[in-house]
Amino acid sequence: SYFATDYDPTIEDSYTKQCVIDEVPAKLD
Repeated sequence: SYFATDYDPTIEDSYTKQCVIDEVPAKLD
């Protein structure tokens, strides 16, 4: 399974994009 948070410039400065691949959280640049 693949999940990606919606892009939000208001929080992008504070949080990195996070994706969940096979239920394993992984931060992406």
